[in-house]
Amino acid sequence: MDKKEQAVNPLVRKEREEPGDRAGVARINRRQVLTTLGAAGVLTMAGGLLSGGIASALEAGAPAGAMGEKKPGNGNGNGSPHAAIEELREELEARLRSEAALTAVNLSWYGAAGDGITDDTAAWNAAMADVPAGGALYVPPGTYYSASGFLCERGDITIFGAGTSSHLTTEAQTNTLLIGKSDRITRVRNVNVHSLKFSQKPGPSGSGGANNFAGVKVWFVDRAVVHNNDFEECDVCISFGGGNSSLGFPGRVTYRNAAVMNRMLNTNKMGVEVFFQNHAIVYANQMINEEGYKVAESHAVRLIGSHHSMCCDNDVYRFRTGVSTQGGNSLGYRESDNFLISGNRFRQCVKGIQGFEGAYNGHVLMNVIEHVREFGIEFRQEKNGGWDNLIVEGNLISADPSSTSGGQRGATFTAGQRLVFRGNQSVGFGNSQTSGTAYHVYVSAIGRIAVIESNYFEDSFYLSSGSRNLGVRVLNNEKTVISRNNVFVSPSPNPAEQNAQSSGNGQLVKGFPGLDDMNDYLQA
Repeated sequence: MDKKEQAVNPLVRKEREEPGDRAGVARINRRQVLTTLGAAGVLTMAGGLLSGGIASALEAGAPAGAMGEKKPGNGNGNGSPHAAIEELREELEARLRSEAALTAVNLSWYGAAGDGITDDTAAWNAAMADVPAGGALYVPPGTYYSASGFLCERGDITIFGAGTSSHLTTEAQTNTLLIGKSDRITRVRNVNVHSLKFSQKPGPSGSGGANNFAGVKVWFVDRAVVHNNDFEECDVCISFGGGNSSLGFPGRVTYRNAAVMNRMLNTNKMGVEVFFQNHAIVYANQMINEEGYKVAESHAVRLIGSHHSMCCDNDVYRFRTGVSTQGGNSLGYRESDNFLISGNRFRQCVKGIQGFEGAYNGHVLMNVIEHVREFGIEFRQEKNGGWDNLIVEGNLISADPSSTSGGQRGATFTAGQRLVFRGNQSVGFGNSQTSGTAYHVYVSAIGRIAVIESNYFEDSFYLSSGSRNLGVRVLNNEKTVISRNNVFVSPSPNPAEQNAQSSGNGQLVKGFPGLDDMNDYLQA
């Protein structure tokens, strides 16, 4: 057996070094079992592992005779195959971690030190060159450093490690792992990165756009999946970017990339950046800033000039903005279109969700926005465009009780076209303010129609020098705003103040024709 086989199959090596049977237990050759089972057998065993039936899965997948003769016993000690099955568990789980784990190229074969000091760039490049199409590069436990960052300029590859013990790191203002061609023109496809840890040394952040440095930067790649990784102290954790400034749309837009179930700790700037993408998915990531955000451009997720993007079920703590969706400029303007922001939890952010400069055809559904310091949800106009055709439904928004600054708003919508704000709860805005005016919903300069209905608003006004929560405030709208079937709960309910129009040519409608006001104003 050569050294490559030993590195991938440590349990096989151990068996060679320690021949002989245990007392009363049939000896199993692990290598022979795995080889005999083949792909189909391993898949059968995988199903058993996932359902908790390891023994039954092994027996179901193994051909007759592969397991050896069973001995009588109680199933937990000598005289049973269970002891041998437990010895197989680690090897099987390592194999199941990647479809190519037993045939993966191992970074350690090429002289990588993994001590966090030695520059392992040359070893990385040599290993990368030896990975066949459809193959995998395995990063064993260790801390691997590259002064210039690690590079993957090819597709049809899986890069994976053993979890947080497999650590890639680099200098400040450097991408830890850059995937894609340096010319940003030649497309790369089908890259899978998982079970690794990424970091960058402390230093100043990049200046934005292509100058944002990331733990994993995916540049002009289709179908990249970055999942189940750990990121710590990165400028940007994951960046999906498309194209070259010499190409027009849609030529430089990339497709179907995903950031799934990653853990991001103490991010300097952004968790996930999605830049000129179609069908991108940001799902079930955990993003935590223990000491709060560090720069003004702090977004857990930022969608720029991207279509059909989904941001769902993420857990975000103490960023400046939870999710930002906007249009973008890179030799031509491109709006963000057909986006879904759903099921996320944003805690102690300045803003929960914001959209501007071209955010069209969006759904903001069933998010929890807790202890927001300024705006729970904000959509506005800026530079090239505003927003249109927006549905905001089923969200829970609460104000930070420790914030005393004025101007808190549960949701604010300015300079857009069509809005439905339905079935949301807004609680506590203005309760702790010592100055300024708070609102549950603020609607201004709507070009077509806004419908605000079936929402629940609750606060305990701070009454001092005219400071209070004015509920739903409508002003300077060109067309109709409908505010009906809402519940307002406050210490001093007043329909004329809580659900009112200040100015504008448009009409505020509080009910259906013939019904003056269909809202409820309740005493807290």
